[in-house]
Amino acid sequence: MNETDFTYDQYKAFASANYILDILEEYEICLDCTNLKLQKLLYFAYGIFLNLEQKPLFNATIQAWKLGPVFPDVYRQFKDNGSSVIRTRIHILEKNKEESVIIDRDRYLTKEEQKILDIACLAEGNKKARKLVDTTHLPNSAWSQVYDKNKAHIIIPNDLIQNEFQSYVPIIEKVFNGKLACL
Repeated sequence: MNETDFTYDQYKAFASANYILDILEEYEICLDCTNLKLQKLLYFAYGIFLNLEQKPLFNATIQAWKLGPVFPDVYRQFKDNGSSVIRTRIHILEKNKEESVIIDRDRYLTKEEQKILDIACLAEGNKKARKLVDTTHLPNSAWSQVYDKNKAHIIIPNDLIQNEFQSYVPIIEKVFNGKLACL
């Protein structure tokens, strides 16, 4: 992709996805991340950030698909993997360059945003994709409130996501003994 092909928020979503994949591997939390699992971890990070910062991690369309919430822009970048483990990262062809480079996380993500992505990876990264799907399918989850098997591309509103994660954030804080700021 060329640097001008996407919006800043799309690049931020791509940087977030790359960051999650890097952290999972770097800390050996998960060495078999698929697109399905990546979608759920990105969703957890998005929901946590929405609650802690009272704003979205990035502006994105989040859709209710059969297997839970999906960020279509990120999904498309990894769809060729199918259900296989993701071994690549999203690249960008920068202006006046001949070779593409991995999207620079420090260019698109603040240290605070990276911390929230770390939290999502540490809290949920060791779970199997199916367990994460089950969590997003719980009664009263944002996904369960909008999903309709007869309709495609239903958008999950941020207010429903924020409500879903209101009870989740205190649990995360308890896991980290109230020390989220030190991560």
